[in-house]
Amino acid sequence: MTNVSPEMSQSIRLHRQGSLLTTPIGRTTVLLDGRKCQTSFGVTDLPVRVGTHRLEVVGHDAIDVGVASGAAVDIYYAPPYTRFHRGTLGRSEHERQGWGAIVAIGVACASPSMIIVILALW
Repeated sequence: MTNVSPEMSQSIRLHRQGSLLTTPIGRTTVLLDGRKCQTSFGVTDLPVRVGTHRLEVVGHDAIDVGVASGAAVDIYYAPPYTRFHRGTLGRSEHERQGWGAIVAIGVACASPSMIIVILALW
């Protein structure tokens, strides 16, 4: 068991959606009040003092989070499906951006193969 001081008994609980397979290659840098935080996919508890804190995913989105004494505030980060879209932060789970681009790329890659099969069967 670790000893946590009473002034740090509250936290921001960051929920990162997705996985290494469904997120563009590259590290996601998370800043809490300007300091870099170590995070992973799933849930990461970031201990904080009472008050308002700035949570930022560099290059994507930022949100101000008010934390009361003894509280854990849930914040959700939805990374984009492609590096050409932006990730979003919010107080509830939300859709990830870029799914349409993934479908378009899949269709574009499958189309030539389908045309060859159709011509071969004709």
